[in-house]
Amino acid sequence: MNKVNYQPPLLTILITLISYSASAGLPKAVEIDRQKQRMMESLSSDDCQSAMNHLGRLEALQAELPQDLVFYVKGKCYYKLGEHKHAQASLEAFFNQVDSSHANYQKGLEIYNQIEDAREAFQKDLKMIQVGHRGQQFCYQMGKTFFDGDSDERKHRVCIKGFKMTTYEVTQRVWEAVMGGNPSRFKGCNECPVERVSWGDSMEFIDNLNQKTGEHYRLPTEAEWEYAARSGGKQEEYAGGDCAGCVAWHKGNSGDATHPVGQKQPNGLGLYDMSGNVWEWTASYYDKSYSGVELRSSSQRRDSGLRALRGGSWNMPPRYVRTLDRSPFTRDNRIGTIGLRLAQDL
Repeated sequence: MNKVNYQPPLLTILITLISYSASAGLPKAVEIDRQKQRMMESLSSDDCQSAMNHLGRLEALQAELPQDLVFYVKGKCYYKLGEHKHAQASLEAFFNQVDSSHANYQKGLEIYNQIEDAREAFQKDLKMIQVGHRGQQFCYQMGKTFFDGDSDERKHRVCIKGFKMTTYEVTQRVWEAVMGGNPSRFKGCNECPVERVSWGDSMEFIDNLNQKTGEHYRLPTEAEWEYAARSGGKQEEYAGGDCAGCVAWHKGNSGDATHPVGQKQPNGLGLYDMSGNVWEWTASYYDKSYSGVELRSSSQRRDSGLRALRGGSWNMPPRYVRTLDRSPFTRDNRIGTIGLRLAQDL
């Protein structure tokens, strides 16, 4: 059996010391009973941060607590606080201590199943495709290299390193599992892309997802996005060829709504919906002249600079779901045509 230790943060330790000082006249046994009572009250009201703080105080008092109770509190509260890996380990330790007659067995099993469901959804919906090789730098001609495009699609040479990109756009079920809610206009479709998310919302989602999974997801740069959309820099008008309806949900075939990811043909790298369905945020600032920001991730999360959207959406004619098409958008706007796709370093 693995023991799962909760390390109380510095603030909790300071609060504990203040609490001890305020209740210095109480016998240790009474103080332990008081903290245990408050922990259980917090747990019942789903105030898991307070419950964990009280547990930290009890451990600092070296209270002799039933191990099944400790593991259950940690399992439930780590889950509520978004620490799925710690929650799963704590609940596994809990189940090693109890049988099905335990008062918290069914609730623990329900939480464990929710963690497993989220993990399976993450594995399917966040499947990654490798683009290039670790340590490899490769160059391609970005912009209008094979037909006349818009004025902001200037042809120029860029060099990028190998990376990974999610096979699909981020789905509603993954967003809800991470954020606890679904902002989408087209709800009721777990496998549809999430939309009505701002650039700032996307960054918060990525922070929470990384905390839950221990991974290092990010948004792709604009240069990475175009290279991947064009099946590795090929001369493709749409992501997967020259047939818009084969690879993209757009104004002419979408029925004015998003669709479950992965229903159209993939491009040459195995990526779906890089053209159409929803616009996708990139990590890069938008610059009409392509001054080099297309190669970089924006480090300023709260400035007013325009970000680059790519891929087009369900309400746009085929011209705007081309692999080269670009759109500038402010970071705080939320509309039902904008979602995201994730990338990782190799």
